[in-house]
Amino acid sequence: MPFIQIVGMTPTNKSFIIAHAVVSKERGDNFVWVLERVKAMLDECMEPRVILTDRDLALMGACAKVFPDASRLLCRWHIQQNVMKHCKGAFTDDDWKKFLSFWGSLIESPSIPIYDYHLRNMRKRLVECKRSSKSLQIRVR
Repeated sequence: MPFIQIVGMTPTNKSFIIAHAVVSKERGDNFVWVLERVKAMLDECMEPRVILTDRDLALMGACAKVFPDASRLLCRWHIQQNVMKHCKGAFTDDDWKKFLSFWGSLIESPSIPIYDYHLRNMRKRLVECKRSSKSLQIRVR
């Protein structure tokens, strides 16, 4: 049976457990039920402003239903895992190390202008390495 863990983050980047739940299946109505129980425990001022998830569509839909005012983002760790899984094969070992360096600069960008700068540099480098958009799709933001 799926185990759901809901974690909060403090302003000092420390995580803490809010709730645990075990559900029969990873379905939207089960996620809604869990999130509604969590919402009932919180004062309105404590409701999340941002929710990070993997790309589970049922969970994303439940978050939108129960916490409609919260921004919903994909977890960076899950994005990194997808990059590793789907992109690594398009590179030699040396080029992969260079790509990871560009990728790291991109995801650590502290502002939109710096992000745009790193994205342009990464795209330029991919063109120089003859990586076509067909072999490597960069769809971020």
